[in-house]
Amino acid sequence: TLEDLLGGEFLAVARGVSDEARWGFWSVVLIFLVLLAITVALAIVIAVSITRPIADLVRTMSELAKGRSDIDVQATERKDEIGEMALAVVVFRDAAVEKARLEAQAAQQRELATEQRLRNEEERSRNAQAQAHAAQEQAIAVAALAEGLARLAEGDLTVRLDDGFTAGY
Repeated sequence: TLEDLLGGEFLAVARGVSDEARWGFWSVVLIFLVLLAITVALAIVIAVSITRPIADLVRTMSELAKGRSDIDVQATERKDEIGEMALAVVVFRDAAVEKARLEAQAAQQRELATEQRLRNEEERSRNAQAQAHAAQEQAIAVAALAEGLARLAEGDLTVRLDDGFTAGY
């Protein structure tokens, strides 16, 4: 009958549509899972190639900021922005090493200058003492000579000028 024929056709079409819908659903689920796997893979790649090197640079910069200049900077061989940042950190590290070297050299020079100043002061003090001593000897010799000449002027011809004269006079 026509009814059976139409009913059979309807059931066949309904099964076909149902199969297509099921296939479409599983295709969407499959595409979703593939895209999810790609997203996870990209996240891992980003974490490994970008996030981890940046975190390493942050740790390196923190150590450098704490005054440690004996650190090794990673990722300097990279040709991307992370490599450029790593090279900048190397410049900072080298500048810190040079600054420490210059400070040590300046401290050493200050110490040497202080030692030289103290030696110069000691030498000036010794020279001043020697000059004072020479002036004192000269004053004694001049006084002894003046006394002897005064006695000679008074007519004392027995005056001897032995006292008050050092070997230099």
